[in-house]
This record gives sequence, structure tokens and C-alpha cells, in this order.
Amino acid sequence: MTNNLYYFVFPYCFVVKGGASSIIFNAQKGIITYITDSIVSLINLFEDHCISEIEEYYSDQSELLQETISYLKGKGIIGIKQKTDIFPNIDLNYSSPEHIKHLVIEYSDHYDINAATSIINKLLVKFVEIRFSEKINIPELRYMLSQIYKSTVKSAQLVVDYQQRDLLCNVYKSNESDIVSSIIFYGSPFSKSEVYGGKCLHYVKSSYPELIVFNNNYAKNCIFDLKYFILSHSFNPYYYKRLCIDRLGCIKNCLKNEQTFGNIMDRNIDILSIINSSDFQYLWKCTCDRIIEIKDNPLRYNMYVTNNLREVSNGFFSIIS
Repeated sequence: MTNNLYYFVFPYCFVVKGGASSIIFNAQKGIITYITDSIVSLINLFEDHCISEIEEYYSDQSELLQETISYLKGKGIIGIKQKTDIFPNIDLNYSSPEHIKHLVIEYSDHYDINAATSIINKLLVKFVEIRFSEKINIPELRYMLSQIYKSTVKSAQLVVDYQQRDLLCNVYKSNESDIVSSIIFYGSPFSKSEVYGGKCLHYVKSSYPELIVFNNNYAKNCIFDLKYFILSHSFNPYYYKRLCIDRLGCIKNCLKNEQTFGNIMDRNIDILSIINSSDFQYLWKCTCDRIIEIKDNPLRYNMYVTNNLREVSNGFFSIIS
């Protein structure tokens, strides 16, 4: 008997409707399956209608129904359960304990670098990116890495000029360098990625100014990860808990943004008050559902939009190229 059996979508599979098409994101396998509106309508019946009711509803399309069910089963998207079986849904509300997840420090001699590194533990920072737009100061870098190594940071990335790559050889030999997981060499004569000494090395042809204003091709370079998918429902993945300190010590959401929120050299600065302010968190809540260019795209929760954003009306934003 099928009146006590129900089709159900596995909890790790998410149906996302778009304007012109829809998808099912299988977060366990990290794959996307495009589906028609008719399949979306069928899936919407699963929760409140048993198999026999669905078969009766589609009695004049029974062959198509069975083909569709077989297709979804084969993709690992749906299964069969009894009415009393419980498969808890994955909570799409995102939260994290750190004040700042991603800290970008643009090194320069215009401000005391200690002022930048001193806020790491206070903000419970998890990832640090150190950018050198000028010549690398090896003693300063080793000191910074020693401070980061003993902090809350789990991983760090360096951004340096390709012409100065040989200067990092001595840094590789220190224990503190273990915290560095990746290095970007800008101004390279070639584009290449490789793993060396346990670190991911990325060689890019862009100059440093080009690197600052570079934007990810969000339509092509999507992220098929459950944690990212959940984050995208509640926050903007790029701006959320991101803090940048530019070469003048100015505090920003992003280096390419003009707006500043004070200077790290201000002795009276309260960094927690700044990052907890509604002004600083303004772009954190600009989810993909509020960005005009992608809000109707079924892949919107997988897109990584790094562009500047401008509010246009009624809480909606537009991408600035």
C-alpha cells in the first residue's frame, strides 16, 4: 500500500526557484540539477500528499510521473519514507561567534602595523590577508606572522609582488610561516597555480592596483558548498564580517570602497563599536535576494559577488562594475 508512503527530498538537497529556470542544489555532492517548473510543482506535493494521492493526481500522465520519479531518485535527490519518519531540515539561519572573519591588512609605513595586528584577538579574527603594495619588509613580516601565529587566526594569505618572491625564502623556514596557507604573486609574467611547501601559490598577471579593483566573475565562478549556501541566505558572503585596513590606516569594508569608518591610529578608536555599528554592517545584510542583477537567478545562493554595491530603492541594490 502506498497511502502511508511519501516521497521526500533529502535534507541536503535544496530547490531554488529562479525567474526563468529552477535548480536543485545537492549540497552533499556539490552538484546542480536544472529542473522544470512542472517538477517543482510535483515536489511541492510531496509533504502533504502520499504516493497514492500523487499517482491519482497524475493518473493521465502516469508514465511521465514514473520517469520523473526515477530521474530524481537516480540523481540522489528524493527517497521514500513512511508518514511517521522524520528527516530534519537543515537550518538555513547562519551565525558565527567571531566579530570579524576576514581581516585585510594593506602594509605600509604610513601607520604602525602593531595597531592593525593588535585588534586580531579582540575581534576573534579567523583569516588574515596581508597585502604588500611596496617592497616587503622581511623583519616586519616575520614579526607580524609571529603575532598572527599566536592569535585566533586559523589561516593567513600573503599578497606580494612577483619580483620579490625570492625574499620570502627565509620566511618559509620559520615556524610562524605555517600559518600562511596561500600566497598571491601579482605582476607575474604568467598565470599559474601550484602547491609548494604546503602552500598554495597563485601567480597572476594583474598589477597591484588592478588586483584591488578586480571583481570575481560571479556568473561563472560559483561556490557549491553547504556552509556558503547557508551564509548566502542571511548575509552577503563577501562583505559579511570583513574588515580592511588600507595603506593609510583607514578602516573600510573593502579596500576598493571609498567610505571609511575611522583610522586605526586614532588612540580613542573603539574598534568593536565601529564594527557593531549599523553603518559598518550596512552591506552585510545585502543578500543575493536583494541584488537586482542576480535575485532571479537560481544560482544566486552560490554566487560570489565582490563588486561595489549601490542601493537603488526599497532595500534593493545594484552591482557597480
